Amino acid sequence: MMIWIKCYTLLFFLICLNSVGYTVKIEKRLLYDRHTLHDTYKYRKQERRFQWDKISAFLDSLMVFQEKNDGYGVLRNYKNVNGMPPLSRKYKINKYKQTRDSFGVDRSQGIPLYRRGNFSVPERYGRDGAYVAVISDSAGCFQVSSATFAGGMVCS
Repeated sequence: MMIWIKCYTLLFFLICLNSVGYTVKIEKRLLYDRHTLHDTYKYRKQERRFQWDKISAFLDSLMVFQEKNDGYGVLRNYKNVNGMPPLSRKYKINKYKQTRDSFGVDRSQGIPLYRRGNFSVPERYGRDGAYVAVISDSAGCFQVSSATFAGGMVCS
């Protein structure tokens, strides 16, 4: 009976430990504040404010993302150094003749992401400079996962 109580106590402790979320506290400590905006400021006729709660929530999600994964990378195709990516499966052309995927990422600024097993047409584009976790690396392709979109395959 005592062993079961210890096991349940340990299990409860581990569950509580994992359920404690991160909370990023953002403080402003500036040495130079002559041209710094306050938290709320006037712009033309509108009053704007920094949305610190959204910034903190996004930083929290990045911390959780880093805890889950081991290897990291950055998607790069700056100035199409790897060439213009192929057209995605679903795309739209706007009035400026820019091609975008169904998620709104420009083709000229994107990295083609493929579904597993289907390398003929990219499913979507990853944003240039996106922070990703490398899940696996095989046969010239990387399986990646991002904090901001679902995973895909990147062919190199």
